[in-house]
Amino acid sequence: MKINSPDDFDNLSYIGAITELEPASGPFASICPPTYGNDGAKSWSDKLAITDEMTIPSRDQNWSDVLRDGDGCPRKARAVLVNSLAAEAHHLGQILINDSGIDWGRIAVNPPNSASVEDHIQKLLEKVPADDTVRDVVREMLSTHGYDSWKASHRLADASIRYATDPATGSQVWKRDSGLRGSIQSVDPGRDVDWLWCHAANALIFGFWLSITGNGVNPKWARALSSEVFGYGVSLLRTGATKGSELGPVSNEFKTSVDANGELRLGEKKKAVDKEKPSAFGLGQIATSADYSAVSCEVILRRSGISLTHLREIKSKSGQERAIVRAAAAASTYALAAVSKRNLFLRSGTDLFPVSTVWTARTVDGSTTTLEVEVEQAKKVLETAMNDLDQAGLPQVTIGLTMSPELLRLFTDSYVSAPKGDIN
Repeated sequence: MKINSPDDFDNLSYIGAITELEPASGPFASICPPTYGNDGAKSWSDKLAITDEMTIPSRDQNWSDVLRDGDGCPRKARAVLVNSLAAEAHHLGQILINDSGIDWGRIAVNPPNSASVEDHIQKLLEKVPADDTVRDVVREMLSTHGYDSWKASHRLADASIRYATDPATGSQVWKRDSGLRGSIQSVDPGRDVDWLWCHAANALIFGFWLSITGNGVNPKWARALSSEVFGYGVSLLRTGATKGSELGPVSNEFKTSVDANGELRLGEKKKAVDKEKPSAFGLGQIATSADYSAVSCEVILRRSGISLTHLREIKSKSGQERAIVRAAAAASTYALAAVSKRNLFLRSGTDLFPVSTVWTARTVDGSTTTLEVEVEQAKKVLETAMNDLDQAGLPQVTIGLTMSPELLRLFTDSYVSAPKGDIN
């Protein structure tokens, strides 16, 4: 089956895609999964999202079965999370923003004006001395830094948007009785999706939850498009390294420091505490202990799905439920089609490239069918679906905000801070 027009989505309840990924240096090569701040973690491997005794998917029958031993019993081994739901959502969202050709609506926080930048730099540097290089770097970052509800982690509900300044009122978005605050707090796709679709379509596609509102109203919407990358049949790999020294072996008995101008100073040669040793300043040979720091996987898969059943829970006061479902499904399909063809750099030591993708769909009557999805065709279907909504009076709309003085101060402090991060 091919999706050639937006109305082809009407008979579908779910679309799934499974992409096999392979390390850039070849099958079974080492990769570095993300680590998490688990309480009590004593080693690198304790910080991985690992599941023990997981079955290993088999390429046979389009990944619909698992590897089995000689007796027909499923083989089990470790599985590890390689890219999370949130990270995948961000990646897919950026494909829609940057490559779809659609000028998506958003809530955008624009860079502050030059006068505000200079004022905040001056106030900060009165408390935290810095040289001209630091001042120039901070000025450049502040003058160019902007973001929006497609980049923010919590989309339109993100704190960096809630506490930005709305030029229409001169106050922060989250001020009591703010019109934009009211629009965000009252979002309920199950009652009326129109405002959300026009201003923050990614929240309908990837979901959102406004957990802090101050008045007990917590609008939320579950993901319609989900995607994760897992490695199966995982082996932990030990590595180690020794930092070389251009000076050769360096004694760690010198009491070492850096003066107010940033220059290295050596004190007497006597036993120094760890933070005073030359090695604390990167001097000398420094050996690390061999420990687990990478994994090898038998199989790496990105599993993705689009729930049209969930999307059909929306209501539209303009009567455009079907058109919005089609457009959201088309956007999701295009994003998955595009990402399934691209090399993926996740972090240092983790370059993956796609081997193949299997597409399936479940129809509204419960049957299963194989889909043929091509990137360019998916893009054309998306363009048609968006044009239909434009003509129906539901265009994409951008709302412009600016950094509030409070956000500007926090942002500045992230580049130049006092020794303990205290700027009052």
